[in-house]
Amino acid sequence: MEKTIYKIGRMCFWTILGIFLVGLAVGESLYLLDYKAENGIIQTSFADGRALTLAADAVGDEVEAEIRSQVTESDARPVIIERYLAKYKSPLLPYAKEIFELSEAYGFEYYWIVAIA
Repeated sequence: MEKTIYKIGRMCFWTILGIFLVGLAVGESLYLLDYKAENGIIQTSFADGRALTLAADAVGDEVEAEIRSQVTESDARPVIIERYLAKYKSPLLPYAKEIFELSEAYGFEYYWIVAIA
């Protein structure tokens, strides 16, 4: 008698679990069939000719937007020299660019020339 009850209980458990899993799979399939995704491409060009392209998904009927950006590469050392000389009101401020160019030409670190001056 106990074996029969145990077998019936196991059979009911596996039946209910199977029905639940099938229902879950069917529900997810129906939900995903209704899912509308639009692919968007974002493309950016860099100053040296390289390009960056990103793909994105948009959900629903959203307004399309375009993102543009530009990355420029420059050396900040002349600006650092100018700011340093301006901070201390140095008479060498008009020569900040020349200080940087001379430091590059002769292989000196720019901050040593400014510190000595």
